[in-house]
Amino acid sequence: GMFALGAKTDESKLTLADEHMKIAVGLTNTCHESYDRSATKLGPEAFHFIEGNEARSLKNGEKYYILRPE
Repeated sequence: GMFALGAKTDESKLTLADEHMKIAVGLTNTCHESYDRSATKLGPEAFHFIEGNEARSLKNGEKYYILRPE
């Protein structure tokens, strides 16, 4: 969310707004996919990328979610 907010509100002439918006879209899609692929529809606490574009939970079988707002 912060990348998108910065991209939309940065008024400087030397801006990276387009690049920041691309990052925001990619991060949002990645998070959405992690939620959608989970049986509980809650994303993992942490994940990493392996074999190209596939994200995997750092700890398989985690059974907790600490309710972080992000």
